[in-house]
Amino acid sequence: MALTNGDFETGDFTGWTPYASDVVVISSDKHGGTYSCQLGPAGYTFDDQWFIQQTVSLTDIETITFWREWPDATANFHLYVYRDPMPGYGITGGTKLWEEHSGTSGDWGQISIDISSLGLSGDHLLSFCLYFNGPGLSPYPKYVLLDDIIVSIPEVTPVAAFTQDKITGGIPCTVQFTDTSTNTPTAWSWDFDDGSAPDTTQSPEHVFTDMGAFHVTLTASNGGGSDVSDATTITATAGPVASFTVAFNGDIVVLTNTTTGYPTPTYDWDFGDGSIHATTTNASHKYPKSGG
Repeated sequence: MALTNGDFETGDFTGWTPYASDVVVISSDKHGGTYSCQLGPAGYTFDDQWFIQQTVSLTDIETITFWREWPDATANFHLYVYRDPMPGYGITGGTKLWEEHSGTSGDWGQISIDISSLGLSGDHLLSFCLYFNGPGLSPYPKYVLLDDIIVSIPEVTPVAAFTQDKITGGIPCTVQFTDTSTNTPTAWSWDFDDGSAPDTTQSPEHVFTDMGAFHVTLTASNGGGSDVSDATTITATAGPVASFTVAFNGDIVVLTNTTTGYPTPTYDWDFGDGSIHATTTNASHKYPKSGG
């Protein structure tokens, strides 16, 4: 299962189990959004713990990241991140993933815990625990704030690929390109090989205005890296120059197409007498004897 409500933007502990009455969601100080989580305390004794926990899948997880702030710090407080502590305990019986002594106060800072080498899989109980291991101190309170907790699966580099609706056409030659890259790219850069600026839309339409053969490539990127597709050649030609020859076979007019300049044209023969048009490459037609 994915981590739920890591930014506490529900305004409560939806997805989490909080322990201690002074573990609260607040809006007066936060890293982002509207809310953050405050761990303790209004008063404390030796070995006190304030913590929140959530069961989350760690299969393929590479990092645990979060933001924390010590508004009022003392060296006798420790912030821990533990995996699988005993039920009802913040750290007891679990495996420590990270710790920090509260020595100095300051603004929000981001913590990133690399767990990629642990080979974890399946669901695990994550515990974020503030622990006090010293004599009572004043002035009160002493606490830590948490926000924007994320568990991250590493992104896989995209494999760039695309299709197009044609590979040849007369100028201006308009081609629709469609991104078919895999592994969820988040950015695209198209090189049309015609001197135009790269296009960063996912599936652009492009107009080739000059004749030539243009080798089009797509670079697809995400947080895991980038990949360049194989090139596809788009050939833009001058367009058709329509022409034909005329011969007679009795009362049948034989029309032979001599059109040049476009590799795959379509044809529309208009015989000028109101009859149905022909769309074949060559045509023949018999005109009414009364025609002028």
